[in-house]
Amino acid sequence: MMLRHITLIFAKYLAIFLCIITLLLSTPWGSRLTLILLNNINGMAVDYHSGSFIQGIKLNAVHLNTASLDITIKELTTKVDLICLLNHTLCIKPTNAAYLSLRYKTNNKGSDIDSIKERFTPQESNNQLFEIPFSIEADLITINESQLFFNKTEISIEQFTTQLSVNKSKVNLVKPTAKHVTLNIEKDENETTSPSSIDTINEALVQLPDVRLPIALTIE
Repeated sequence: MMLRHITLIFAKYLAIFLCIITLLLSTPWGSRLTLILLNNINGMAVDYHSGSFIQGIKLNAVHLNTASLDITIKELTTKVDLICLLNHTLCIKPTNAAYLSLRYKTNNKGSDIDSIKERFTPQESNNQLFEIPFSIEADLITINESQLFFNKTEISIEQFTTQLSVNKSKVNLVKPTAKHVTLNIEKDENETTSPSSIDTINEALVQLPDVRLPIALTIE
């Protein structure tokens, strides 16, 4: 009897919890409240426009600022599959953004990345990788304009599309494509370089400086 009583209490509070989560994700006011809570996180700023996470949400801007990364996303639209949350997975339906800016910040002056690697090969690092407590699956991500800054290297991408999967610290980009990629490398103050066009995303990664990100990034 005692075990049955405990089970009924647990089921009751679990049902209440799931109802609250459903309301937060499926209604505009719940989604707005969720974003207000997220804005209390240090370095996080989200500007809500309309909609809900489950039915489709539109955000004016998303800004994430950490010790090593500064990310800005503008005019973001996306939708979340609630069923996947039961499996500890965040399933994201087709996501579109007008603009993405990603800036990798470093405390040094960049002298250790002046030489460009001819090959993009993973290196062992003693630094602990950042782990996400749940998995993420995205069917399709489309970004009209992207700018990636790695110290003295800038990559501009037009019409970037990819599938995305994240498992703890492993980030996998599946079939990434781009309409046009431009790579600009600033060598020093006395020498100027003109931007060069790159045919593929992989070719752009080959010419990146040696940057150790807090994730394990793979591209298929």
